[in-house]
Amino acid sequence: MPGFEVVAPDMKVGKFEYYKPLLDGKKEFIITEEIIRHFAEMESHQFDSISPEEQEKVWGMFGDSDTQVNCEEEFLRHYHNVVHFKGGHRLDNAAIKEVLIPLIHLLA
Repeated sequence: MPGFEVVAPDMKVGKFEYYKPLLDGKKEFIITEEIIRHFAEMESHQFDSISPEEQEKVWGMFGDSDTQVNCEEEFLRHYHNVVHFKGGHRLDNAAIKEVLIPLIHLLA
Protein backbone atom coordinates (compact mmCIF):
# COMPACT_ATOMS: atom_id res chain seq x y z
CA MET A 1 0.00 0.00 0.00
CA PRO A 2 1.58 3.34 -1.02
CA GLY A 3 2.72 5.59 1.81
CA PHE A 4 3.35 2.78 4.31
CA GLU A 5 6.63 1.26 5.40
CA VAL A 6 6.67 -2.06 7.25
CA VAL A 7 9.77 -2.54 9.37
CA ALA A 8 10.16 -6.05 10.77
CA PRO A 9 13.73 -6.96 11.60
CA ASP A 10 14.22 -10.60 12.61
CA MET A 11 17.71 -11.84 13.40
CA LYS A 12 18.57 -15.48 13.84
CA VAL A 13 21.80 -16.96 15.13
CA GLY A 14 23.85 -19.46 13.13
CA LYS A 15 24.41 -20.17 9.44
CA PHE A 16 21.53 -19.46 7.10
CA GLU A 17 20.57 -19.94 3.47
CA TYR A 18 18.39 -17.35 1.76
CA TYR A 19 16.09 -17.93 -1.19
CA LYS A 20 16.88 -14.41 -2.30
CA PRO A 21 20.48 -13.17 -2.61
CA LEU A 22 21.79 -10.52 -0.22
CA LEU A 23 23.01 -7.18 -1.60
CA ASP A 24 26.41 -8.68 -2.33
CA GLY A 25 24.83 -11.60 -4.19
CA LYS A 26 25.61 -14.22 -1.55
CA LYS A 27 22.95 -16.64 -0.37
CA GLU A 28 24.66 -17.67 2.86
CA PHE A 29 26.07 -15.82 5.81
CA ILE A 30 27.34 -16.63 9.28
CA ILE A 31 26.36 -14.77 12.45
CA THR A 32 29.65 -14.17 14.25
CA GLU A 33 30.39 -13.13 17.83
CA GLU A 34 31.29 -9.66 16.52
CA ILE A 35 27.91 -9.31 14.80
CA ILE A 36 26.17 -10.43 17.99
CA ARG A 37 28.11 -7.81 20.03
CA HIS A 38 27.21 -5.05 17.55
CA PHE A 39 23.58 -6.15 17.53
CA ALA A 40 23.48 -6.12 21.36
CA GLU A 41 24.94 -2.61 21.39
CA MET A 42 22.37 -1.43 18.86
CA GLU A 43 19.55 -3.04 20.83
CA SER A 44 20.65 -1.34 24.04
CA HIS A 45 20.01 2.07 22.41
CA GLN A 46 17.12 1.36 20.06
CA PHE A 47 14.53 3.11 22.23
CA ASP A 48 16.67 6.08 23.35
CA SER A 49 15.15 8.71 21.06
CA ILE A 50 11.50 7.73 20.75
CA SER A 51 9.29 10.79 20.48
CA PRO A 52 5.69 10.96 21.73
CA GLU A 53 4.63 11.19 18.07
CA GLU A 54 6.40 7.91 17.29
CA GLN A 55 4.82 6.27 20.32
CA GLU A 56 1.40 7.02 18.88
CA LYS A 57 2.23 5.92 15.33
CA VAL A 58 3.89 2.56 16.07
CA TRP A 59 1.70 -0.51 16.42
CA GLY A 60 2.77 -3.92 17.65
CA MET A 61 1.07 -7.08 16.44
CA PHE A 62 1.29 -10.12 18.68
CA GLY A 63 0.05 -13.66 18.16
CA ASP A 64 -1.97 -15.07 21.05
CA SER A 65 -0.08 -18.39 20.86
CA ASP A 66 3.43 -17.21 20.04
CA THR A 67 5.85 -19.71 21.56
CA GLN A 68 8.86 -18.52 19.53
CA VAL A 69 9.35 -14.90 20.64
CA ASN A 70 6.90 -12.72 22.51
CA CYS A 71 8.22 -9.30 23.37
CA GLU A 72 4.87 -7.61 24.00
CA GLU A 73 5.83 -6.68 27.57
CA GLU A 74 9.01 -4.95 26.37
CA PHE A 75 7.14 -3.31 23.50
CA LEU A 76 4.60 -1.84 25.92
CA ARG A 77 7.38 -0.21 27.93
CA HIS A 78 8.03 2.03 24.90
CA TYR A 79 4.85 2.12 22.81
CA HIS A 80 1.11 2.13 23.48
CA ASN A 81 -0.69 0.56 20.53
CA VAL A 82 -1.06 -3.22 20.42
CA VAL A 83 -3.28 -5.52 18.43
CA HIS A 84 -3.53 -9.28 18.89
CA PHE A 85 -4.21 -11.96 16.33
CA LYS A 86 -4.93 -15.66 16.51
CA GLY A 87 -1.77 -17.56 15.79
CA GLY A 88 1.91 -17.85 16.47
CA HIS A 89 4.90 -15.62 15.79
CA ARG A 90 4.28 -15.01 12.11
CA LEU A 91 1.24 -13.56 10.43
CA ASP A 92 -0.68 -16.07 8.36
CA ASN A 93 -3.20 -15.26 5.64
CA ALA A 94 -6.10 -15.18 8.12
CA ALA A 95 -4.32 -12.71 10.42
CA ILE A 96 -3.40 -10.52 7.47
CA LYS A 97 -6.99 -10.49 6.22
CA GLU A 98 -8.75 -10.21 9.60
CA VAL A 99 -6.35 -7.97 11.53
CA LEU A 100 -3.57 -6.33 9.50
CA ILE A 101 -5.57 -5.05 6.53
CA PRO A 102 -8.37 -3.59 8.73
CA LEU A 103 -5.70 -1.91 10.88
CA ILE A 104 -4.06 -0.37 7.80
CA HIS A 105 -7.46 0.97 6.70
CA LEU A 106 -8.13 2.34 10.19
CA LEU A 107 -4.80 4.17 10.22
CA ALA A 108 -5.00 5.43 6.62
